[in-house]
Amino acid sequence: MPDGSLPGWPRGMPIDLACAYVGLGEAGWMGEVRGGRAPQPIYPTPRKPVWLREDLDLYLEVIAGRKPPVNWLDPAGMKKQDSMEVGGGW
Repeated sequence: MPDGSLPGWPRGMPIDLACAYVGLGEAGWMGEVRGGRAPQPIYPTPRKPVWLREDLDLYLEVIAGRKPPVNWLDPAGMKKQDSMEVGGGW
């Protein structure tokens, strides 16, 4: 697909899909999120957390050792990571 999207995986994923996407159970995933080792969710509505597919991809790249660590609790750190990318980002 020209835009790089994956069929069947929405851009914003609720916790069950985010867990399936990264291959972790809900308890393990939430431990990663609370510990700042995984991306924080966004909230399209006040009680509906979702994770962006791009953030999940970056998380997997970091744990695979292909990208430098990201402090997911620090939005400034995210921008710093983003600016280090070559070729226009994720």
